[in-house]
Amino acid sequence: MKKTTAILASAIALVMAGSAIAETTVYGRARMELAVATKNDNDVGLQNSSSRFGFKGSEDLGNGMSAIYKFELGYNADNKAQGGIANRIGMVGLKGDFGTFAMGNMWTPTYNLVDGNLDPFNGSNMGYPAIAFRAGDALAYANKFGDVKFQLAVVSNDSGTEDNLMDAYNVAVNFPAGPVSIGIGLYNHYVNAAPITPANDDRETDTTVSVNYSGDGFGLGFGYQDQDKSAQVKTMTLLGTMNVGAKGKLLVRWTDVDDTSVANNDINGTTIGYHHALSKRTKVYVENSSKDFADETVIGLRHDF
Repeated sequence: MKKTTAILASAIALVMAGSAIAETTVYGRARMELAVATKNDNDVGLQNSSSRFGFKGSEDLGNGMSAIYKFELGYNADNKAQGGIANRIGMVGLKGDFGTFAMGNMWTPTYNLVDGNLDPFNGSNMGYPAIAFRAGDALAYANKFGDVKFQLAVVSNDSGTEDNLMDAYNVAVNFPAGPVSIGIGLYNHYVNAAPITPANDDRETDTTVSVNYSGDGFGLGFGYQDQDKSAQVKTMTLLGTMNVGAKGKLLVRWTDVDDTSVANNDINGTTIGYHHALSKRTKVYVENSSKDFADETVIGLRHDF
């Protein structure tokens, strides 16, 4: 608790200091839910769902170049006895006509340009099984070539030998084809745990693809993942969204996960939800995940600031 209090005090000090700097923005998201767990005798409870706050900004360095930074912390707001802070994002970089270079702990290219397109739900147990959400010890590059978005991240955390400085890399592209956007991502990493030695250097390349169609008031999405070596998991996803009136949106996602390393280990389920905007920054939502997944219903309130 003392550690949490100290971190909170430091965060508040950063807010106070940042308030005097025009380029610094304080932002965040408060997301709380009333959850009913079907598999646990319809147990009802209040839960936090990835609430977070952060600081981001930039400094103009001239000649079209700027320094950028972002620090984001997750906060468990539902229970004071178990409340705590976890690092979500921490990065600093340079941005210009050449693109953006950044170092730190960041969202992966695969999630930014591929998996994230199939992850519109709010509930804490409704998450899409992305291959990689965030990566620490990363050196990242992002740019846009016409309508094509490109991102690359190289991870090196000093856990390998001198011959294995690049512990992992993640590369992704996203490009339009009329009303369709196509994302392709590759995540190459070690299969075995650190420390990496010449006898323990097996690598695999996980592949993920998303195809999203945006129509007049509705959207369709398809996703495929292939983790080909250690986990031998193949995942297929279908997503549909439809606007309901001026402020509502209906969402349906079906996901099938096939672990080919284990016989008859095929799990699938459906997640449905309804989101209703009360303003540009506040929404209420109802979501349900069924069958082989969390099998719970949540009623939530989300406010972005």
